[in-house]
Amino acid sequence: MELQNPYITGNAVGNSPAFVGRQDILRKVGRVLLHPQGNAIVFYGQRRIGKTSVLRELEAKLPKTGAYIPIYFDLQNQAQNSLETLLWELARKINDALGKEDDKPALGAEPEMTFREIWLPNLLKNLPTEQSLILLFDEFDVLDDPDSEKAGTAFFPYVRDYLLTIDLKRLNFVFVIGRQIDDLTRIAKSVFKSVDDPIRVSLLSRDDTIKLVRLSEINKILNWTDDAIEKVLQLTCGHPYLTQCLCSCVWDICDEGLDKLPDGHRLKITFQEVENVIPNALEKSEGALEWLWDGLPPAEQVIASVLAEKTDREGITETQLENLLYESGVRVIFPQLEQAPQKLKEWDLIEPTEGGYRFRVELLRRWIAVKKPLSQVQEKLDHIVPIAKHYYHLGLNEQQNGNIKEAFYFFHQAIENNPKHVKASQSLADMFVEKKQLSKARKILESLYEYLPDAARSRLIKVLLSLEKQKTTHPWLKPFQLHDYEAEQIKLISKIWELVSEEYPEGKRKKGREIWRWLGDKYHEKGELEKASEAYRNAGCDDKVTEIETNRKNQSQFQQLSEWYQQAQIALKEGNRSEAQKLLVKVIAKEATYKQASRYLHLAITHIDPSKLKKSNWILASVLVLMIV
Repeated sequence: MELQNPYITGNAVGNSPAFVGRQDILRKVGRVLLHPQGNAIVFYGQRRIGKTSVLRELEAKLPKTGAYIPIYFDLQNQAQNSLETLLWELARKINDALGKEDDKPALGAEPEMTFREIWLPNLLKNLPTEQSLILLFDEFDVLDDPDSEKAGTAFFPYVRDYLLTIDLKRLNFVFVIGRQIDDLTRIAKSVFKSVDDPIRVSLLSRDDTIKLVRLSEINKILNWTDDAIEKVLQLTCGHPYLTQCLCSCVWDICDEGLDKLPDGHRLKITFQEVENVIPNALEKSEGALEWLWDGLPPAEQVIASVLAEKTDREGITETQLENLLYESGVRVIFPQLEQAPQKLKEWDLIEPTEGGYRFRVELLRRWIAVKKPLSQVQEKLDHIVPIAKHYYHLGLNEQQNGNIKEAFYFFHQAIENNPKHVKASQSLADMFVEKKQLSKARKILESLYEYLPDAARSRLIKVLLSLEKQKTTHPWLKPFQLHDYEAEQIKLISKIWELVSEEYPEGKRKKGREIWRWLGDKYHEKGELEKASEAYRNAGCDDKVTEIETNRKNQSQFQQLSEWYQQAQIALKEGNRSEAQKLLVKVIAKEATYKQASRYLHLAITHIDPSKLKKSNWILASVLVLMIV
């Protein structure tokens, strides 16, 4: 007989053995339903934390605890629908729950008015005594979509002004949202103004997590050792979906061996089996984790990426986090970035440590570190200020349609509302380059570079190169102007060197060979041979490096000869002929005809100045000196 995997990863686990814990939440719902003045409750929590499972459990269990008729209504993918469509769907769901599947709701030509004033009041009035409807709205906040105001702007006031007040006793509501109430728009938030104490759906307790892990022990199939369970706890921290997923992967690798076990024997699961399936679990949960990630706001994504990529289970302090952001290229901390750690903490993604933070769910940290590194997430910084994002897209649309003037205006507006908007800055700089307004492009890119170097560097290099090539000496410049002009040119070349060193570090320098060659030529012209040699070496120009090294060697030798020669002359003047001899011998050994070295050596040895001898005697004396050397 094929054994059934007890762990559920694809669907909600409500009304199944895989639903464990949450008893505190179920009790709170029961208390609200019994309260005469309250008819609504709100659940909130991160995606994939088990909110839908709680609703499905309520749908199955409430009829067994009282005269309740629960109706589950999923609002996912409903944001584009009209209020009329939503009401037709809701009415059909209610009919189905009441066993009237074949009856089409009689909402007539004006469904919005008919639903609230006739159809629903009459339906509630005709329910058996003490019986009540409980509408379980899942993903209620998806209607609060700024990109689609169609459903939300109409449905939220409709629920607030009509449905919540129709009949406090016979009509109850459970709303599930994937955000905190304070993070909703004003119109969505107004629905919950009379709701007390929203309930957070969070991680499972330690005991409930262990109970979930041990599901496969109920039928005496697997036997989880204590170290295996501790490993699951360390990896998932009670995250219900990831716990199910990890345990399901353990079951899968053991599945082939289960049929071969003798009767009464159980397969032992150790720490190592759990460790071995981590890659499988991360792959299996890819879609769910992407869904969770997409639910995080941009600032929270940036902070989560830095924490995941740069830390381990030990965590980091707030100061270290700021330093990591700076090292990763985020040079300006938005208020949203400052607030993000607290938001992530409220969502149970991170937890405080001594003076800092760390990830609560290790599996999630590992996934983010690999799949969402900061290099891929930095563009999310453009989304932190929504109005700036809006202006940027308007500018992009105008640019694509060839409306350059309008595009300039909208890109400027985007930067005015978010001075660090990366793509707006890049687009505006590109447009200035096309118009040959290089100084304006430089100003924008240098500002962006201070904030996010990687986003500006390659463009800034090209602009600075173009600016340098434009610079030529003008005959009408006065001497002091020429000096300033040349100083500016030196600063420009130095800045290009700095940027190119960052853009093309060791290992990537082949891509920047042309620029390195250009820098080598510039520094060679200025006589800065050391920098010229380094630039040529980065460009792979070995012949130029050899040429410079030869010139430098000759230059160094000439300088040494000059120093020895001058020191020998001083020694002679001071009467120190022995020191003069040593120095002059060194000079003549390197270059026999150097200046008057042989004359002074003859003088140092013989006390006779050969210049005062007859020519034949001078020549003979010089030969003797050379023989001595």
